[in-house]
Amino acid sequence: MPIFEDVKNETASITGAMGVMISSTETKRATLHLQKRAEALELARDTEERFKAFAENAPAGIYIFDRERKLQYCNNTFFDMIGASRTSKFEEYDHRDHVLEEDVQSVTIAFQMLLEDHKAVSHRFRVKRKWTSPDGIASPAFLTADSYPVLDDAGNVTSVQGVMFDVSNFMWAENIQKARLDEAVEAKKQQERFIDMTSHELR
Repeated sequence: MPIFEDVKNETASITGAMGVMISSTETKRATLHLQKRAEALELARDTEERFKAFAENAPAGIYIFDRERKLQYCNNTFFDMIGASRTSKFEEYDHRDHVLEEDVQSVTIAFQMLLEDHKAVSHRFRVKRKWTSPDGIASPAFLTADSYPVLDDAGNVTSVQGVMFDVSNFMWAENIQKARLDEAVEAKKQQERFIDMTSHELR
């Protein structure tokens, strides 16, 4: 596509013309490229918004920490599970305010393992938030966190992200099952002792 401009002398008389030729093919290609890029950006924004909506309403706690253990992002479920207010600010979060004192060290060790081993870590801990069992007993809630390190091109951990689940009900059921098994084993031992004693007396 040619573009020309008249060349005039001092008396404003046209003495010639100069111009450039622009390839319409290149123009169309550049326009198509810009259009596709705009569509890709719009799709990315739409995908990001959908993921954000999904994350906020997910039944699992979702979180991202930097390598200094500063909370960068979490959904409302995370705050609910940990026992913090939904209006809490990320930068003010400190796990020691919510994790049961006896389990703080194990949580710290798990995070350190992520930084040193660069491998996923699953760990279980208790929080100060109370959970009431089906038999009406209140106790600290049990949580399980599955954390994954995010690495840069050099293999260094840049952040830690993961999901968290409330396993209080599972732990309660497991303890009930263990207690019943212990009772059955003890009952069997007493029965065997009774049989042995009876047999001894009959001899």
